[in-house]
Amino acid sequence: MSSRMQSPEYLRTVHYRDSSRLNARAALWKRYSTSKGINAANWLFERASDMPNADLLDVGCGDGRLWADNVERIPARWNVTLSDVSAGMIKESRSNLEDSGRLFSFLVAEAASIPTGDSSFDVVMANYMLYHVPDVDAALAEIKRVLRSGGTFIASTNSTDHIKEVRDLQQRFGPDVSAAGSIGRLSSFSMESGQAALQRHFNDVKKFNDEEVLSVDDAEAVISYVLSLDGEFDEPSLRQFVEQKVGADGSFPITRSTGFFVARNSK
Repeated sequence: MSSRMQSPEYLRTVHYRDSSRLNARAALWKRYSTSKGINAANWLFERASDMPNADLLDVGCGDGRLWADNVERIPARWNVTLSDVSAGMIKESRSNLEDSGRLFSFLVAEAASIPTGDSSFDVVMANYMLYHVPDVDAALAEIKRVLRSGGTFIASTNSTDHIKEVRDLQQRFGPDVSAAGSIGRLSSFSMESGQAALQRHFNDVKKFNDEEVLSVDDAEAVISYVLSLDGEFDEPSLRQFVEQKVGADGSFPITRSTGFFVARNSK
């Protein structure tokens, strides 16, 4: 059964109507992650010289920060289209990229209904968003449709162990939100399940993992992360628990277990 975090209407009008929740989570990773592992963006840009002319689509682009942070790495003849189910996210993407000196195209669209013709793109990206899609197979079929023969699909996602310590807080202090339900949603496209899902549509799929355990010594950073998740939380009790944990142990551990897949399209 789909959760409201797999409802395009809920995502576009509530949870991701703007980037505030994403920013709360991104701030923790940026501040505390020490991983030197490869990520999807670096994998793509390190191969930019192999495709000086390319049409790219970012499905579920969020606030467009991936492109704003890497604008100098984008080849001059790449045509980049950013899409998201949320008009608010597209508005923020436009704002974040308006001074980039580059032209981008923008679409408000669902992953399973991309308003472009067949074989429109050389590369499609979907970063940490396919587990929000109600029907992953339908989205992957649509992505394959808009990819050219020989094109590349890059999909980032999380492991079911990702933020397991935060899930414990979610379950303990947000009784109306089930951490098990969150894991259930993730299982539709996780590092564990993603390869099988992709192999139903693509015949060449590679997997790249990246894991670490962060030591977060700022209780407020942990609290802000938890409160950015879906649902209502018992904030006073959450705050007391996390502050006591950090005070006693010096830090709060958070597992980051993520990665991405690279799938090739042979029609």
